[in-house]
Amino acid sequence: MAAREINMNPDVLQDVTITTARFLLPPISSSQAALYDAAVTIYPLFYRFAVRITEQIQAAVAQHKYFGWTHIGVVYSKSAVWPLSAKLSQQLFPANGISVVASVSMTLYDPSASQTYYPQIKSAFEFLRSTKLRIFLALADTWQTMDIMMAAHRVNLVGRDYAIDDPSIHERWDTPLDASLLQGVGYIRFTTGPFFTDPYLQAWLPRFQSTVAWAVANEPQLYQDLRLNETDTTQQDHPTNFFFDDPGTNQLPSYMVLAGYDATLGMAQAFEKLISESGTTGQALANGSLTSRLTLDRMLAPLQGAKSLTGMTTFTPQGDPVVNPLTFNLFRGTALTDLGILAANITLDAATGNGVFSPDKSVFVW
Repeated sequence: MAAREINMNPDVLQDVTITTARFLLPPISSSQAALYDAAVTIYPLFYRFAVRITEQIQAAVAQHKYFGWTHIGVVYSKSAVWPLSAKLSQQLFPANGISVVASVSMTLYDPSASQTYYPQIKSAFEFLRSTKLRIFLALADTWQTMDIMMAAHRVNLVGRDYAIDDPSIHERWDTPLDASLLQGVGYIRFTTGPFFTDPYLQAWLPRFQSTVAWAVANEPQLYQDLRLNETDTTQQDHPTNFFFDDPGTNQLPSYMVLAGYDATLGMAQAFEKLISESGTTGQALANGSLTSRLTLDRMLAPLQGAKSLTGMTTFTPQGDPVVNPLTFNLFRGTALTDLGILAANITLDAATGNGVFSPDKSVFVW
């Protein structure tokens, strides 16, 4: 999708057509999570992925250490980056003296089983209840937060004796459940963005909207998990809904889309500069003669300080996004659009990943 828009951009790589049918370009991403070995197999010129979810988990570790929580349970979605996120949790928490006593996945949503999702994941929370744990980390898509809390309520896993953190926010697909379900749920938020009121993003949005249907129709091999035969746009699994964080309304592009565009545009600009400095043409990209000269610092140069859809504009020399500080927010439970109360700031050490949790003590009651 991003490649198509860049191919239509007269300001970059005018004599080059980027193809996604074969993985010829060394991909770099500021958010996508992938196991390194798998990525090398798929992308022969793979450089590195900087996994943004790592920072969220490191921030959660800092919070748990501050409150002296030593035993936790993890519940996670089977979709997208969440299984990898669960694996990262099982590494990072124990490395900091916190035991992950239980980890359980939630079944994927089956629209034929029930319209609502929480009955389908209730068994995962019954298991967590049986562990006698009190602290839980939920790793799931944004629209699943309400269902997670509904399932937790159904098995009595809520109240003053429990703490549930969720890195997601508050969108939900079908008829919204009562916003009070979110009261007291904590989530970790990046202060770098994306910000959907940003003029740069708003100017890009109409182009993206026009590209979504084209991508589904012309690049189905890239979206194998989509239900391409679903034609009813009101259904959650209609393929175009995959590209949005507010499926059904389809106004907020998903973070994967924003990061993919930023990374692809940055890569195209790096190639453009390399072609110019070499006195060659786009043919040098096609035959691979410039590939060895595309170093990490060249990839990062167009991204440093540039306008971006994700809001990430600063990267370390190793290619990791600088996301400090993060915030820990608590939902009030008054409205689905409420971003909650700013309860703490979390600053991560760039070298070690260790975090400092600085709470507003007037917000917490324990």
